[in-house]
Amino acid sequence: MGKKISMKKYKINKGFQLLAKIFLFFFTKRFKITADISDEIKNIDEPYILLSNHVGFWDPFVVSNFIKKYPHFVSSDAVMKDPIKRFFLERYKIIPKRKNMRDTQVIRTLLEYIKNGEAVALFPEATRTWTGNTLHIDDSIGKLIKLLNVPVITVKMQGMFLFNPRWAYSTRNAAVNIVYKLMADKEKLSRLSSQEITVLLKADLEHSESEYQKNAQVKIRSNKRAEYLNHVLFYCPNCKSFHGFEAKKNTITCKKCNFKITVDKYNILHAMNDKTLPYNNIEDAFRFQSQIFTNHIRKQIADKNKQAIFSENDMLIYQSINDSDFKLLGKATLSFYLDKINILFNNQSEKNINLNEILTLDPQLKERIELNTAHEMYRFIGEKPGISGIKWEIATNVVWQNTNQAFKQSSYFKNILNINQI
Repeated sequence: MGKKISMKKYKINKGFQLLAKIFLFFFTKRFKITADISDEIKNIDEPYILLSNHVGFWDPFVVSNFIKKYPHFVSSDAVMKDPIKRFFLERYKIIPKRKNMRDTQVIRTLLEYIKNGEAVALFPEATRTWTGNTLHIDDSIGKLIKLLNVPVITVKMQGMFLFNPRWAYSTRNAAVNIVYKLMADKEKLSRLSSQEITVLLKADLEHSESEYQKNAQVKIRSNKRAEYLNHVLFYCPNCKSFHGFEAKKNTITCKKCNFKITVDKYNILHAMNDKTLPYNNIEDAFRFQSQIFTNHIRKQIADKNKQAIFSENDMLIYQSINDSDFKLLGKATLSFYLDKINILFNNQSEKNINLNEILTLDPQLKERIELNTAHEMYRFIGEKPGISGIKWEIATNVVWQNTNQAFKQSSYFKNILNINQI
C-alpha cells in the first residue's frame, strides 16, 4: 500500500476533540440522547469501521461521542466548499467523497487510516433519509468491509428523525436512543463472504421511525413540528396538484386549495376540516406522493412534452468549476424540461444544462439543490422558504430511467421508480 505516512497527518486535532467532548456531554444531556453500548465497544482501542443509519446533521457527532476512539467519517465533498465548515472539518480529518459517485481514492484513504491505527466510519445509505426509514444500501459495501478487515461496529439511531429530521432547520426536543453492536470481529469476518456481510449489515441497520414510534410513543416537544416539511411533501391529495405547501408551526397548507395537514406531538399526520388522508405518517406520504409524481412525469415523456414541466422563481444560482469555491452567478427562474434544466437570469441571459450531462442531482437543506456535471457543480438556492428539491430529484431520476441512464439514479429511488409504471 506504499510508504507509511505520518501518524500526525491522520490524527484528529486534540483541542477540537476536547471541545467536542465537552459540548456533546451537555448536548446529549439536554436533549436526552442515550446510548445502548457495551464496554467492549465504548473502550475499543484498535482500528475499526463504524457503519450507521443516517438521519440528520448531528449524526456523526453524537455517534462518535459514546466511543473513546473517535472514528474518521466519510463525508460529501460539497460541505468542504463552505470555508467555515471546511475549517472545522479539516481539523476533524473527515474523508471527503463526491456524493453518489464511486471514488477509488476514498478506498485507498480508508486503508491508509486503518494502516496508521485509526478508526473510520461511513453511512452506507450514502445520503440522509427524508422520511425516517433506512434507505438502499449498495451490495458493494460487503466487499469494502472485507477489504478493510477490521472489527465492524453497527449503529442504529432510534428517535433521531423525530429529534433532527433532515428537512427541519433546527432540532426538536425528542428523546433519542442509539444502539451499538459489534457485528463482526476479524475472526468472524474471515468466515463470512462479502454477500453474507452485506446481509448482516442491512439487518442491523434496518429501521423505520414510523414503526418504531408506534411502540416508543416519543413526544416531540416543539411547536414547529411541520415547519419545512414542505421540502419533502409537495403533492396535495385533496386537489391533486403539485403546487406544494406553505408551512407554519404544526401545519402545512396547500398553495392551491388551502387544504391543511397537521403534525401531532407523536409525528402523526392529520387532515383538518373533516377531510381525510390516504396516509398518516411521513414515510407513507412520501411513498404515495413519489409514485403519483413518477407516473405524472412518465406521462409527460409518453406525450413528448416540449414545454417546461414546472419552474421555480427567484433562485440564486451558484457555480463551482473544477472544485473551486462556489461563485454567485445571479438570480434566475429555474425550469425543468424533459431534456434540460433551463436557467433564465433576471438580466435575460440564459443557460441550459442538458440532463444527459448531469451526473448527480441532490436536494439539500434550506431551499438548496445541488447538481454535478463532469467539470462543474451548481447550487440553486430559493429565496423563498419551502422549495422542494425532491421534486427536481424525482423528475430527473424518472427521465434518466426512461433514457437508458438508470445508472445515474439516486439509489433510494430505485424501488419507488419501479412500481406503478404507466
